[in-house]
Amino acid sequence: MSRLKRSPGKLLDWLSRKPARLFFVTSVAIPNMVTVPYYGFVAAGKYISESHFVVRSQRQVAAPVTDPMPGLSARQEQDDASIVCDYMRSMDALTGLEASLHLRKQFGAPYGDTVSRFPAWGGTDSSDGHLLRYYRDHVVDVTRDSTTGITTLRTSAFNARMAQQINERLLAMSEVLLNRLNQQARQDEIRYASALVQRARHRLEASTRALSEYRMNHGVFDPQRQSLLLMHQIGRLQEAWLGTQGRLAEVQSESPHSAQVERLNTRMDVLGAQIEGISRRMTGKDGASLAEQGREFEELEIDRAFAERQLGSALALQAQAETRAAIERLYLVRIVQPGLPDAPQKPRRFCSIFAIFGISMAIWGLLSLLAFRKRPRISH
Repeated sequence: MSRLKRSPGKLLDWLSRKPARLFFVTSVAIPNMVTVPYYGFVAAGKYISESHFVVRSQRQVAAPVTDPMPGLSARQEQDDASIVCDYMRSMDALTGLEASLHLRKQFGAPYGDTVSRFPAWGGTDSSDGHLLRYYRDHVVDVTRDSTTGITTLRTSAFNARMAQQINERLLAMSEVLLNRLNQQARQDEIRYASALVQRARHRLEASTRALSEYRMNHGVFDPQRQSLLLMHQIGRLQEAWLGTQGRLAEVQSESPHSAQVERLNTRMDVLGAQIEGISRRMTGKDGASLAEQGREFEELEIDRAFAERQLGSALALQAQAETRAAIERLYLVRIVQPGLPDAPQKPRRFCSIFAIFGISMAIWGLLSLLAFRKRPRISH
């Protein structure tokens, strides 16, 4: 018993006499005594399913080979792919996977080991936020090649079939997301164009109603045409008045007391009254002149014509919106389908063991060198 009691003290004394021994135990022996059994016998294998896809739009397919703005098209394609990449790493995608594949159960005990499972051994935080961090760090990996535009999706699981199902489910949910975005964009485009059409129709109805009310209230249909007709009518009346005047002069010269003189005077008075009435109507002595009415009528007519053109433009915009919504529709093209792995790709057991051994040896060598430099030198 006394020998056993003295053993820890002797071990500490042995380690303290040469710091290099303590450094070797703490930086090399202990880490490798932990990592070798873990990676050799405990660590659960992870299967990785990989797929490749691109996000396209009908606009890119229908675009000519000589694109006048290739940089803008490439930037738009990158933005479209970023939407899918962000979604695959989002809480919405995790919620969909949890509802269909039960990720908490698939990445918990007994599938994973005490370190790599969710939650890890000794861990008590199983909240959605912690699960999202675990999902981003250990389950999904999305990378995009900016040169080719191809996005690579890798999903990891403790079961080969589960890794493939997660990958397939993420692609399917991304396709649903793009369809929803397409539908929303189409509805927004058509809703905006329909609102423009509705406003244009209301304006046309209001301008047409105002023009009709003006015609009814002022008794005019087209003041400009009516002015021309009245001018022609005045001309005919003036010709008749002059003709009557000439006839009156002839009659008076031949027989001043003839009965025709009175009839001709009466006719001249009637013609003069008609000419004066039409002149008042044109000059506005008895109310608004045809010139003023023509100006107001022309303003109303211009407003109605502008409303008609605006309605035509709105209808054309509505048709373009429907066409543009179809052209700019996003869709996901699968280049490589999710594969079913036949062997676990993680962890890389021998690489991890040798890497930890090399790092620990480097740390031990550095600490030993520092201890040697600080050792007091004995002067002779």
